[in-house]
Amino acid sequence: MERAHLHVKLITPEKIIFDGEVIHMTVPTTTGVITVLPTHVPLVSSIAKGELVLKTKDEEIHFAVFAGVIDIR
Repeated sequence: MERAHLHVKLITPEKIIFDGEVIHMTVPTTTGVITVLPTHVPLVSSIAKGELVLKTKDEEIHFAVFAGVIDIR
């Protein structure tokens, strides 16, 4: 059975700024912008400077990002 949502935890050096379920997320990586859906294959990539967007059931949340790592399991 396919998953309908992704569990996302967005962590900064100071604190967790998002921990919840999303429908999809769009992330700028060093090799281009990717959209992650619940059925995405496992992936580890570097996050590039840009806008990270989380789409929840109720809203779209935008974050400015400058660097980091995305780990999709």
